[in-house]
Amino acid sequence: MNFNLSQIPERTTQPRTSGLTMIMDKGLSINEVHNFMSVGGPHSDVIKLGFGTSFVTPNLKQKLEAYQSYNIPLYFGGTLLGIPGLINAYKTATALALQLSPIIKKPIEIPYELNFDYHQMNEVMMLVKHYNCSVVEQTAQLFIQLHIGIPKNRLDEVLEKLGTLRDVTIKTTLKVD
Repeated sequence: MNFNLSQIPERTTQPRTSGLTMIMDKGLSINEVHNFMSVGGPHSDVIKLGFGTSFVTPNLKQKLEAYQSYNIPLYFGGTLLGIPGLINAYKTATALALQLSPIIKKPIEIPYELNFDYHQMNEVMMLVKHYNCSVVEQTAQLFIQLHIGIPKNRLDEVLEKLGTLRDVTIKTTLKVD
């Protein structure tokens, strides 16, 4: 701030959990979005595209990308759109969000607990790494307790290899309701 106003509480920084400021975009151009965000971005928490502007904006995708570049969430208003327009606007926004979001592939893992002597750490960890198991938690003292996630598609293979290790106890920690 340029000066202190003692009657106004100090503004917290982003990301805020309270005292959020919603800004209504009533039809700004992309250049106006950038101009506004250069001044008001640090004080803005949510942007609402109001009065049906999302329905008539010819460059909606570029406008959404402009706001996304400032990491400010936005949503569509519904004053002029009505229910069918809102459904269509949210459908379009969802499709755009899915197109712009990165796809992350992760294997399904089955949780297991391994217990073994410290001197077996190297052998066990080589198997864990070789089969791309994830280490969730590790407790190391005289004995090691290792919570791992075993990829479901390699479960039998990993359990067979771990079963060949002497004095390594293996139990699933999968909770079935």
